[in-house]
Amino acid sequence: MKKNIFLVMVICSCFICNEAFSQIIDVHNHLLFNNKTPQQERFLVTEAIKAALVDMDRYGIEKTIIMPPPYEERTHQRLHDVDTYEKYLKSHSNRFAYMGGGGLLNPLIHDAIKRGVVTPQLKREFETKAKLIIEKGAVGFGEFAIEHPCLGPKHNYQAAPADHELFLLLSDMAAKYDVPIDVHMEAVVKDMPTPSFHCDSNPKIIKENLTAFEKFVSHNRKAKIIWSHLGWDHTGERTVALTRRLLKKHPNLYMSFKLSLDDSDKENMPFNNDYTLKKDWLELIKEFPDRFLLGTDKFFRSARIKQVGPDNILYTHKFIKALSSDLVQQLGIKNPKKLFKL
Repeated sequence: MKKNIFLVMVICSCFICNEAFSQIIDVHNHLLFNNKTPQQERFLVTEAIKAALVDMDRYGIEKTIIMPPPYEERTHQRLHDVDTYEKYLKSHSNRFAYMGGGGLLNPLIHDAIKRGVVTPQLKREFETKAKLIIEKGAVGFGEFAIEHPCLGPKHNYQAAPADHELFLLLSDMAAKYDVPIDVHMEAVVKDMPTPSFHCDSNPKIIKENLTAFEKFVSHNRKAKIIWSHLGWDHTGERTVALTRRLLKKHPNLYMSFKLSLDDSDKENMPFNNDYTLKKDWLELIKEFPDRFLLGTDKFFRSARIKQVGPDNILYTHKFIKALSSDLVQQLGIKNPKKLFKL
């Protein structure tokens, strides 16, 4: 009898543990596929979704937000956006939500930068596509490239001033529709030589970008800005001190953690070597518990497609395990539910 009671207690304890982790919402991920033909697209996207669900179940992620990466060219082979997500993800709405703009809007911003002008026609096109993204069911705008270094032969370099006219317009539209904006930006406190990324397309010097970024964040306080990939640093400048200063100054600024031990500046990672949290990072999280999110940044794909980058989802899981249960609830459940209205 005592053995049976003990067995029931163990089972219940495991169930409670799994149930707690099964509620986590991961706010930044991608699907990877080659959309050469409709048949190939259907197969590869379906396989990518299946792969995502397997990983989500394995690591205790109840819901994942998918978004297009920031495409620079309108003609990119893999370019996709909310049309694809509406077609394939709406039937899985209990497990997935999606953002839009990396395929529809990010190329317009970078095209305008190259041309050096924002025409009335381009502005109308931008507004029309932003409205379409929301109408197609997106829970936010993303992913956008402000400072996006090339990290390898199949990667690309992108840079755009965060206070560009179209970014400010995007901020106003995000405020209008009450949805967040997700941006990718390496922190550059002052002009500096570009770190070695083994990629020839990077410039020799990368320019200071925080002044323009703060103008973008403060342009419309009703617009919620998510600066993604906190903890994944390539310039050595995305520090606890910088994060604290910006969060104190900008109440509409949020940050999502990306954990990777394989391709990041080790000094500004929140982990110690044993996967415990560094004291200064833990203090920062406790100081601003309602401003952080979890965003793995994995490219889910069919087994027929080669993996892009390290498998960061494992490190996200380790990060969750290093947090107290109340912080897991805050970062992994309460904050994304409130921000994305899930």
